[in-house]
Amino acid sequence: MVTHFGLNVDEQINAAATVLNNISDNNCVLMGDFNLQPDSRIIKSISSAINDTASVSDEPLFTFPSDKPRVKIDYIFVSKDIRVKSVSVPEMIVSDHRPVIADVELQI
Repeated sequence: MVTHFGLNVDEQINAAATVLNNISDNNCVLMGDFNLQPDSRIIKSISSAINDTASVSDEPLFTFPSDKPRVKIDYIFVSKDIRVKSVSVPEMIVSDHRPVIADVELQI
């Protein structure tokens, strides 16, 4: 699934509820611009249900703004049956955000 949360808090709460109602315990990848930092209550509710791929990195993985990133607001989450091999944020400017790349493996 791909999402883009708005900036309005009520929209973010509604989007998070929709996401949480639609994610699966198996074979699920959720990614996008959440417009929320890792310490956000909303992001914490999502990461308690599905794994943030950034957990395998020692780097902060800042994505915004792309020219001098200083916050993380873009994420790739995976269900617990998916192993995260690596995750990175390349130093490239292709939009106002830097991309997040995760190498993952389905555990079968």
